[in-house]
Amino acid sequence: MKKRSEILNDPKKKMWLMVGSAACAIVLLGFITKLIPKAEVKQAEEKPIPVRAILLEGKPVRDTIVLPGRIEGNADIMIASEKVGRVVEIAAEKGDTVKKDQVLMRVDDKTWRAARDRAQIEEKEASAELERYAGLLKTGGVSESDFAKIKQRKEMAAVVLTDAEGHLADCTVRTPIDGVVDGRFIDKGERAGEGDVVFRVVDARRVKVVFDVPEKEVIGVNIGDDVPFSLAVYPDRTFAGKVSFVSVAAQKENNAYIVELTSGNDDKLLRPGMIVDVALLRRTRDAAIVMPLAAIVPQKGDHIAFVVKGDRVERRVVKIDFFLGQEAVLGEGIKLGERVVVEGQRMLMDGALVETRGMEPSAALPKE
Repeated sequence: MKKRSEILNDPKKKMWLMVGSAACAIVLLGFITKLIPKAEVKQAEEKPIPVRAILLEGKPVRDTIVLPGRIEGNADIMIASEKVGRVVEIAAEKGDTVKKDQVLMRVDDKTWRAARDRAQIEEKEASAELERYAGLLKTGGVSESDFAKIKQRKEMAAVVLTDAEGHLADCTVRTPIDGVVDGRFIDKGERAGEGDVVFRVVDARRVKVVFDVPEKEVIGVNIGDDVPFSLAVYPDRTFAGKVSFVSVAAQKENNAYIVELTSGNDDKLLRPGMIVDVALLRRTRDAAIVMPLAAIVPQKGDHIAFVVKGDRVERRVVKIDFFLGQEAVLGEGIKLGERVVVEGQRMLMDGALVETRGMEPSAALPKE
């Protein structure tokens, strides 16, 4: 112990002891390093991340908004009885095809027929007396004032006759349009009241598609535009109509504008009341940048995509203009002709080393 304490108290001996210890440590480290395999001490190499990328090529796109609508008949008329009276004849049934002015029903017209007959007699007598007075006037047999009174009587008789004939005609209910009887609301023998609705006639040879268009979309709707529409009951068929009406003022309840399409219906497939989906075109692009939605990664409020540059990727913030099903149409952030990662992008960061497993043009991607 005394010998050791002497060494520690001697600065020169202490220094040489430290040098010797360091030399032993270096020798020992070299020996240990030789025993450890080189693969374990070599720094780990960067491994590429496997991804799939597509080449973005411009393609034409049509941006549409689908709006619900309803089919209405070209004309849908509720026909009322003009006269009070017992129904004596029903001349049309539900489902009948009728022509304009065709008789639908009649009410008892005895009273009005008698009034017409009396008016005819009065008009006939007044006409004969006027003719006689006209001859007397030429010979001075009557005065001008007497002739004027007889002429006035004849004119009044003609007015009464016309009025009586009108009342009599109103006892017969006719259809004002061509169409199909879609409803009959009275039976023979019942009493019809003035103004009572007795028939409904619908003209569906042509139909209207009525739908609401939001304020921001209505400026692109013009009279005469061709607009396609579809129905769930005919899933394999698309119909078309022309814009025939656009309301000037918005509806108060939803601030939308009423738009009507007119469409032919020769095959009678379209029935009033059916619900349709109207595909309203908002814009078109001849060479749009389109990529799958799955290729875009949302990050802190931004939309991110990765572009392949050599064997690495660049992180890009992209702007989506609008959606087409499972695809996005870009406004900025990526250019045509660049390669964008569509699989494996969620494992990437800016500058990451990648290994692309295939390259497809965007137009070759399967559509959903």
